[in-house]
Amino acid sequence: MKNKKLAAGIVAFSLALSLTGCGEVNKILEQVDNKDFDAALDIFDSKELKDKDLDTLTEGLRTRINTYIDSYAKNDITYEELEEIIDFAELLKVNEVTSFITDITDDINSLKTSKANYENAKKCYEENEYRQALEYLGKVIEKDGYYSDAQIMKDKVVASFKDEITKKVDEYLGKNDYYGAINYVRGQKDNLSFSEELTALAEKMEGKSVTAMAISKATDYVSKGDLAGALDQIAESTKNYVIKDKTDLTSYIKTMIMDSVKEASDEENYIYALNLLRKADDIVDDDEITKNIKDIEAVKPTYLYDLTCTTNKRFEIIDSGEPLTDSIGNKYKTGNLFTFSSSSSWSSDNLSSADYNLGKKYGVMSGTIACQDTTDNDAKAIFRIEGDGEVIMQQEVNRKTVPVPFSIDMSKYEWLKISVSNPEGGTCNVILANCKFAKPGEAVAETPAVTTTAETTEAAAETTTAAEGEEAEETTTEAVTEAEENAAETTAEAAEETKAEE
Repeated sequence: MKNKKLAAGIVAFSLALSLTGCGEVNKILEQVDNKDFDAALDIFDSKELKDKDLDTLTEGLRTRINTYIDSYAKNDITYEELEEIIDFAELLKVNEVTSFITDITDDINSLKTSKANYENAKKCYEENEYRQALEYLGKVIEKDGYYSDAQIMKDKVVASFKDEITKKVDEYLGKNDYYGAINYVRGQKDNLSFSEELTALAEKMEGKSVTAMAISKATDYVSKGDLAGALDQIAESTKNYVIKDKTDLTSYIKTMIMDSVKEASDEENYIYALNLLRKADDIVDDDEITKNIKDIEAVKPTYLYDLTCTTNKRFEIIDSGEPLTDSIGNKYKTGNLFTFSSSSSWSSDNLSSADYNLGKKYGVMSGTIACQDTTDNDAKAIFRIEGDGEVIMQQEVNRKTVPVPFSIDMSKYEWLKISVSNPEGGTCNVILANCKFAKPGEAVAETPAVTTTAETTEAAAETTTAAEGEEAEETTTEAVTEAEENAAETTAEAAEETKAEE
């Protein structure tokens, strides 16, 4: 019998009360214990109890009502059974009893609401309404006998809700609906503040969704060889989100760039390598990336890229984007890369130039020039390097020009001017690559600006047989040598002419 404990407690109290000799009070309470509240009320109405008897009756009812409340809290009796004794006590109109009932009404209502919340939670759980179930379970109070059951159910709801959130996010990501996944998770997270475990999962799923979105946007850039652009896409995609766990994003970025960083470092294209590493470092915090930055900064020479261009015209610094291609087919990685554009169609001035203040602080300046593949077939341009107005190097460039390396001592000059002019017609664009400075008195080891010799040979021999390819390679090598000799002769002549004019 579910109210066995209640009955035993009341009988024990009645026995104790009967020994006090309060006959009428004892009869009333005896009927209360028998749940015959009508009979108890008849006895009370038929006798006028003295104040002492009323005090005894009040105390007896208080004890019984508290016992009923405890039994209701433990789910040993129903609310209706509790309500019966409360209604009887109110009908007595005894001030002390009425005051007592007023005091306990809030506690009774709180218990009643708590039990209703538990029942509602069970129903929501069965209908897979996990968020609503958790809200109801969060309102079950500790005094309620359902409290321990509510905690057990809460664990089950959380586990089921986690599975649902994960499954839903995976569905969005499977359809490449990254914003849908992010908005769904954020909507859930805003309503899960009372559950640390679920909030942590929601944050993890948001990070997963943002990471997937960033990687998706970077993929097209990676396929084009524009790693810097890929990193820019990742940075843009993640800037408005907090990704607490960047393990997957860090792994993707390192897989994407580290081989290219090593290759660029081996080729001494430090600007390109640093550009990638610094962009990556702004997105993720990784010891290997940080170490690579420090290692490269320790050995990197001074590049033209590092200096401030005071004035320029039709001159562009290419430090991101896809590699550039020259008219022979060589590829030039972005980073320490510049282009000069000139066209005779410009009515006023076809000169392209850039000026730098060297202040006699730098030694040998070296680099490579080439004709960009965007140049017109019959167009040609004159590439010049000047120091304090003196022409130090001059080189004609057209679509047949193979890459021309140069090396010039700039230690005695305050100002450097690099320019490209187009006197004869058409559009001719010139690439300046791997331009760097040695310290005064320090020799410079030339580093090829093109991707590889093999790629140069392959580009020049695309329409030839294997045998013709070997011949083309020899021709390319001879052309480079000839170009170097011509550049040296041109430089010497220009220097002598300037000297004679002085």
